[in-house]
Amino acid sequence: MQTGLIQLLALHMLAGLSAAQLPSTWKPQDMITYFCSRWYHQSIIKNDVLYLYGGVQTFNVPEIDVSSRNYILGYNPFILQLDLRQPWDWRKNISWLSFETTPNPKTGASVIQAMVTGSMFHGPYSSPDVWTYGGTIFRGNESFLETVNPNAFRDQSNIYPLWSFDNETNTWDQFDIGTLNTPSYGSSAEAPDQGLAFYLNGRTDNGTNNGVHNAGDIQLLLDGMIVIDLVHHTSQNISTAGMKDPQPRLGGSLQYVPNIGVSGLLVALGGKVFDGVQPVTSQSRGRLLSFDHVDVFNLGSYSSKESNGTWYTQATSGDIPPARIDSCTVLASAPDNSSHNIFIYGGWDPTSNITKYYDDMYVLSLPSFTWIKMFMGESPRYGHTCHLSAGRQLLTIGGSTQHGNVTDSCDWEAESVGIMDLTPLTWGSVYSAEYRPYEVSNKLIDKLGGTAQGNATVREPDQGWASEEFGHIMRTSRIYSNLNGTLEVFNPMVKKTSGMSSKTRTAIIASVTIVGVFVIACIVWLFSFKRKRRNSAAKTISPRNTTEPYFEANERAKVELSPDEKQVYEMTGEGYMHEATAGTVRAEADRSNIAVSAVELPATNFSEKGRWGVPLIKVPSPTTTVRVPKDEKDEHAGRGNEGGDMV
Repeated sequence: MQTGLIQLLALHMLAGLSAAQLPSTWKPQDMITYFCSRWYHQSIIKNDVLYLYGGVQTFNVPEIDVSSRNYILGYNPFILQLDLRQPWDWRKNISWLSFETTPNPKTGASVIQAMVTGSMFHGPYSSPDVWTYGGTIFRGNESFLETVNPNAFRDQSNIYPLWSFDNETNTWDQFDIGTLNTPSYGSSAEAPDQGLAFYLNGRTDNGTNNGVHNAGDIQLLLDGMIVIDLVHHTSQNISTAGMKDPQPRLGGSLQYVPNIGVSGLLVALGGKVFDGVQPVTSQSRGRLLSFDHVDVFNLGSYSSKESNGTWYTQATSGDIPPARIDSCTVLASAPDNSSHNIFIYGGWDPTSNITKYYDDMYVLSLPSFTWIKMFMGESPRYGHTCHLSAGRQLLTIGGSTQHGNVTDSCDWEAESVGIMDLTPLTWGSVYSAEYRPYEVSNKLIDKLGGTAQGNATVREPDQGWASEEFGHIMRTSRIYSNLNGTLEVFNPMVKKTSGMSSKTRTAIIASVTIVGVFVIACIVWLFSFKRKRRNSAAKTISPRNTTEPYFEANERAKVELSPDEKQVYEMTGEGYMHEATAGTVRAEADRSNIAVSAVELPATNFSEKGRWGVPLIKVPSPTTTVRVPKDEKDEHAGRGNEGGDMV
């Protein structure tokens, strides 16, 4: 007993020594120098730069053993950036940059401090801005909060849940989008090709709304899905009554699938519900939603009807994963778009008697809605984000690794970044900035048929479509005439006229004219050959008046394929623009506007090099299978085939 007491005193002395070596005033670089672990942060990739803001963070003295319990719990008050244009190895030479968050020069207000469980959005391609939305103040260590920013609650305003950060000028701006609440812990996705972001359900608590930080442990659950117009800075809350379980959910995933249907889909995966209990507290256990069904939102129905849109509930099959929350997702489509594969990684189940943690990866493949288990590891994490970069590299960022008997430890990934190549399904520490196109992995081919280039043979759900209408949507490939990269086509806040547009009619007339002229020319030539004379009246008709000045109507983006892509063809259907038969979809601005590199989104991801209708818009001013074990002796052990078993 005496020995145990001595050991306890020694531990406290060591803890005091470690704390003494930590800074009393936190500067941007300290977030990197004293980093231990982070989770519940927000991140996004834009222009080949990874941005990270907020999140719970633990700090420790450099080079201390990752199993040390001598850490400080706090948060990240700065915006971090990671260059993805250069290769790096997170074991050796990864370089984060950290910057102060300055007040809005127009109002003096500041973006929400200690922000956790919110979202970051990419925003319009024509703008350098990235966006934060929602989130709550982390109150796990209020003494740390007061040390960094004693005015954190005073600076917060529930009127402004939407903020932008301009990386070129290092300035923040705020936007009043007409919402009454600042939500947190909901599910988010973004359709950057349509200028829209989405936030499903969520909650408010004593860290979200101004003036309620003394209200105690009370959480109000929020109905509906917020649709945010990032071009005009407005929002609308639409009903989710059409979902299988329409009550508010927390901690789930929302994935944008851009190239199915008229205007793409949103797929809602999992979440925690409370079966009518309102309000709830942090101790409310709740119930997790199963993955045996997923809810799918048809964006085409929303845009065309100017209504709440249509949700469908589709049964899934295959290796259905255990229910969980706080996972991350990315989307990788086959080169020929015959399958669209949603990768979901990690998470936990805090609702069971014994908390469960997951270090595994599953794929939900569309249109068959088949679950496929990719790997099982032994280093769980939750509360992380993930992105697809350089074609097929999955980057996992952060995540809590405290689970079971493993508590109070730093992330064994020194910079809390993991890398998986989604084609061979291998984990590693080296990031390659060189673009490599995604190809379907052998594990997916075994279940879906086809080849690495696609050609999937399993194209329908085992249990049939939710409805014939939904089946028709899933069999419809998106055509560019349904897209122009602005909200002039997709804008629920602007009244639309019915019928076919004049531009579409012009395209139809031009196409028919070309075919007709070709057939007539063949007949004329045949008769001329037989009669040994030419038809002097024959003329060549141009389908377009090339003397007219070139201009871009409504700043609409033009469609392109990169030079190494296959020939473009025109498909029949509701639209009459071009659709590529293979390869990832590309889009371009006109020659006077250069399109920036496409990026991957949190929980809203599609193929890295796809440029879905680059919006050329001047943004208006605002109206107001195993992770590397912690044993450092084995430097070659890691996730997947770096030390773990594939399944």
